[in-house]
Amino acid sequence: YHYPYSMYQNCLVVKSQSLNKQRTYASLAEVLMNDQISLSYILRLVIGKERPDIVKLHLEIGHWEIDTIVGKRKGKEAVVLTLVEKVTHKFIAIKIRRKDVASVKAALRSLKIYYGSQFATVFKTITADNGTEFAELSQLERYGTMVNFAHPYSSYERAQNERHNRIFRKYVPKGKSIENYSAEQILWFAEDMNSLPRKSLGYDTPDDLFEAYLDTA
Repeated sequence: YHYPYSMYQNCLVVKSQSLNKQRTYASLAEVLMNDQISLSYILRLVIGKERPDIVKLHLEIGHWEIDTIVGKRKGKEAVVLTLVEKVTHKFIAIKIRRKDVASVKAALRSLKIYYGSQFATVFKTITADNGTEFAELSQLERYGTMVNFAHPYSSYERAQNERHNRIFRKYVPKGKSIENYSAEQILWFAEDMNSLPRKSLGYDTPDDLFEAYLDTA
């Protein structure tokens, strides 16, 4: 994978995704002071690593893609955190307060509590884009979950997540405020998606396949 941070003549070059520009800093410390991004996130982007081959083969259950869906005010209000499992197509949607690190951490903490000792079995890997709301996602590795980041501007590397987000938009159309929906409604939309038989799954449902996996995990 290629990341938007690189070393050049002993400096750290930071490319801005939103402005399509780059800024050069003398050290990681200077980036932290100016961009207010966590050290763990920067090190993850600088060092990086390829996703395991098993993830790309779509044969093993437990590999997820993560994203956020914004509403009317583009992240300045409630957003939806989404995750999709690559084999079963199990889809998780959680309403969170903002498109920020704290809100993402709170949602993932609730998943950690829900799945308990099975968390690392359910979430073997998670692949995110380079949004700053995922700046501390790598903290999940303390629980045994490998975290990876896709190339900038490469949504095709999280194709299933992008596809499921488009399906989710049938329930929450673009331009509609997420504030209009309760947390329970967001959960129900995801469960409705998970209850639909899929031709790609041999007409099983995501829920059927995922629950069968949990029973044997």
